[in-house]
Amino acid sequence: MKTLPIGTLVTVSMSVLLAACPKGGDDGQPTRPRTVDHRAAEPGPDRRARPAPGEATVKTVQLSKATQIKTARGATFTIPARWHLTRHPHHLVVQEPDKDMWLGLAELPAPNAKAAIAKAWKLARPTFAMKEKTTVTPPASGGWDTVMQITYVTPSKSRRVVLGIARGKGKVFYVTLLDTKVAALSRRGAQFGSILSSLKVVGVTQESWAGKKARVLNAGRLATLATFLEETRKKLRIPGAAIAIVQGGKVIYKKGFGTRREGTRRRVTPRTLFMIGSITKSLTTMMMAKLVDEKRFDWDTPVTKVLPSFALGDAKLTRQCKIRHTVCACTGLPRQDMEFLFESAGSTAESRMALLKTMKPTTAFGETFQYSNLMVAAGGYVAAHAAYPKWKLGKAYARAMQTRLFGPTRMHRTTFDFRRVRRLNHAQPHSATHEMKPVIIPLGYEDGVRSVGPAGALWSNVEDMAQFILLELGRGKLPSGRRVVSAKNLQQRWKGQIKISVKAHYGLAVMVDNSRGVRILGHGGGTLGFTTNMMYLPDHDIGMIVLSNRVAAGRFTRAVTNRLLELIFDGKPKTARNLAYYLKKLAKELAKAKKRMNLTPDAKWVKRFAGVYHNAALGTIKVAWKRGVGVFDAGEWKTQVAKRTERDGVQKLVIGPPLTGLQFLPGKKDTLRTLTLHTGQQKYVFVEKK
Repeated sequence: MKTLPIGTLVTVSMSVLLAACPKGGDDGQPTRPRTVDHRAAEPGPDRRARPAPGEATVKTVQLSKATQIKTARGATFTIPARWHLTRHPHHLVVQEPDKDMWLGLAELPAPNAKAAIAKAWKLARPTFAMKEKTTVTPPASGGWDTVMQITYVTPSKSRRVVLGIARGKGKVFYVTLLDTKVAALSRRGAQFGSILSSLKVVGVTQESWAGKKARVLNAGRLATLATFLEETRKKLRIPGAAIAIVQGGKVIYKKGFGTRREGTRRRVTPRTLFMIGSITKSLTTMMMAKLVDEKRFDWDTPVTKVLPSFALGDAKLTRQCKIRHTVCACTGLPRQDMEFLFESAGSTAESRMALLKTMKPTTAFGETFQYSNLMVAAGGYVAAHAAYPKWKLGKAYARAMQTRLFGPTRMHRTTFDFRRVRRLNHAQPHSATHEMKPVIIPLGYEDGVRSVGPAGALWSNVEDMAQFILLELGRGKLPSGRRVVSAKNLQQRWKGQIKISVKAHYGLAVMVDNSRGVRILGHGGGTLGFTTNMMYLPDHDIGMIVLSNRVAAGRFTRAVTNRLLELIFDGKPKTARNLAYYLKKLAKELAKAKKRMNLTPDAKWVKRFAGVYHNAALGTIKVAWKRGVGVFDAGEWKTQVAKRTERDGVQKLVIGPPLTGLQFLPGKKDTLRTLTLHTGQQKYVFVEKK
């Protein structure tokens, strides 16, 4: 299970493209698709496209409900409601509601995947002639014989992604062509992925563990997992990690690996504290469940009834928003993290709540999965306000978590207190360089997340987190027999509110994945210097927590999770193979990127941008030449400047840790210099101060 961690930007990758999320109704539940027979399954052109020469005029319709398409060979796939569908004789064209994302879909015979993609472009856009940028052929899985993705070169200022994906069984290929604005992919990536993952083809079957009984994790299996974890940690250059596993109502394994700080001998132990990032969300909703037990509010209580000052930038959405909607990723509000990553000094829970008043939805309510750290933070603060209405929101939240969860569950070292953490056995956060080497960052760089604490500011260790997993598996009761929260309200968190993929959904800050025939619950997390993952199987009484002290280490935490699942269900050993492919691919990508990057640009280039710039949302930044290097100073943190030259000659200012890879496009506004930062759906223009 993959989540988008705090402090990370959405990138286009196979893992993103194979995610999914069809349309949901106002209650967040998916609508039932209708089936339409289409003799040659393949979608094609966008609003710029024209019928091929000699092709009859085609008609575009906007679907009123999720619609299942059946191909000539009997395959089926589903298009979300409100999307536009254009039928051509040999392909289909699908566009998202705003027509900023175009898909061409085709079912066709071809000698190989590359030829299939080329043939599909010829059908959908006969004049298509974009140059290939990258071609990847990951190990085929899910019953496919072949998988290929080709990404094409687009103008560096266009904020556009164009690619082709081919999945083949025998000599028949199912091709998806994509031409999209980055903002559209950000807001509707889950729906796009749902189209891909909804494809069902005769003879293509995924491995399933349905009906299998989980293995007892004996010493041999645990030793196998430990060896894999340590080898993977070293290959991916993760300084330190810790893991705990529970089975049968008790902790059966806990161990630390590596060091708390790169270059030292301070070993990680099961008591070493890590920031757990977005896993905090699952603990927040556990506290909320307890407050529902106390009848402070109900999951369906309007938020404004609990906190009348709560408001979003959309009056209708404010009125619609119930307590559950703050933590369901289903309101249509986009991810918007830069504000708390750039402007953390002096920020409070109250100032983050005020920021919500400027935010508007970019998709319809209950329509698609959009992850919002700020909304979850609001949910935690509003809930705590119900318990302590006279307290400041941040203090009330910390108190509610301590009294309703940490204390009763005996999570004695779990804390939001950075000062306390500094005195205890804790791991140092590590960012990564442009070359993916771990680099230590100051603990203070993590301060940005504190003002959105319910979404990801918690520190814990595997010993304490194992107790939390035991609470989940015990449906609110600890192995000692103590009831902490009701089974009813705990399990409300497990109910799907919005689809993430065809067989996965997001509950109340809990991810539920049924893609392998068993119910797998959990959440991932990440901050500027930590990456984590929690997984538990309530129907098999097994759970795991893995923590690491490096940013963007999802490949590591997911590999450990997947290897454990293989051992539990005697699954096919795919994890090691996939990891080997990833490492090989990463080496090639880094080598290519290095050719376009100058990590130490000269003084003349840096001084072209030297100065003080301001943006109303993200505050003031400074660019300067100091002691032989270019420096980017955001106030709360500073880093070194690099230069990236795109294929079309456009040069960008790129920064290093703690936000490695963030790109700023130089420009002009009237006579003033500007530096523009684009994120998923936001555009921030920093204007020179005179």
